[in-house]
Amino acid sequence: MNAAEEQLLFLLQKGVPLVPRPFAELGATVGLTEEQVLQFVRDQFRDGIARRLGAIFDSRYLGYRSALCAARIEDTAALEAAARAIAPLTGVTHCYARAWPAELPAAHPAAPRPGELLPNLWFTIAELNAQFEDQVAAVRQALAPAPLWILPAKTRFKIEVVFDTARFSRHVEKFPDVAVRPEEPLPPPLTAQQRLIVQRLEGQLEPAAAFYDVPARDLGLTTAELLAQLRAWQDCGVLRRIAIILRHREVGLRANAMCVWRAAPGVVAAVGRRLAEQPSVTHCYERVAFAEFPYNLYAMTHARQWPEVLAEFERLSAVAGLTEGRLLCSQREFKKTSMHYFAETK
Repeated sequence: MNAAEEQLLFLLQKGVPLVPRPFAELGATVGLTEEQVLQFVRDQFRDGIARRLGAIFDSRYLGYRSALCAARIEDTAALEAAARAIAPLTGVTHCYARAWPAELPAAHPAAPRPGELLPNLWFTIAELNAQFEDQVAAVRQALAPAPLWILPAKTRFKIEVVFDTARFSRHVEKFPDVAVRPEEPLPPPLTAQQRLIVQRLEGQLEPAAAFYDVPARDLGLTTAELLAQLRAWQDCGVLRRIAIILRHREVGLRANAMCVWRAAPGVVAAVGRRLAEQPSVTHCYERVAFAEFPYNLYAMTHARQWPEVLAEFERLSAVAGLTEGRLLCSQREFKKTSMHYFAETK
């Protein structure tokens, strides 16, 4: 890619503008024509770099409850069987095996200690509030006798999977203090029409000059009406963005890991904000800790190879002033899919 294309790919991940001709606006920003931008987007799908172009919603505002979950499965065969058992469940959107890679030194402080049984099956559950506990019960049954740990977020410092191919090590995103405020009251439940808008935009949207015209027509709305709703949702947090989502391995980031630390309650907010500013961190949360897994601060990071991941973990630990941590590297992807909301109404 040339410099304009690298900047364009970054902007497409940050969010397609909520205007009638968004690709023309993006093109003007980077010095490309509207048609050049559209062709670039099509090329990303043709080459397997892009996974989806569509809306990214905050599930809490849609009446959903979600949590990160983990389990310890003793052997490889049982781990794969457990993953196969839970992956078909609609509420499970991501499912990974995470462990310490053989390529990294076994004696490193972030590696499992002798006899330490860290959770190795990690997945997310997202369901309507009224159905969440039933989904957890189904997962618990599927994994039995292995214990299931539910690790809900207490504070979200950052959630933005944006890969800057030109500036992996230089781009720093500052986040305002609102990122660490307590959760605000949720807005009223969506109307039937609003749920239809979510369902129409949550999947793949076709790149076109008048990008929002087709979904608006399908919904029986004018483009202006659809854009007004999307802007209102973005203002109150229901809609994070409409964006292109990349396959991180296809842009060269073939190694990713969950970094976890023990942070004292009095410093976790400041430390979480510091981690969220780091360009390699895509997700950063404070989560519930357990006696068996006493880590409360989580950050996801991506790099090209495992040694780079380990070096980044060490750097993040130093930046945040954290010493008690573990590195859980994604060894196998069993499931990775976007949410499909209100499936019961389809």
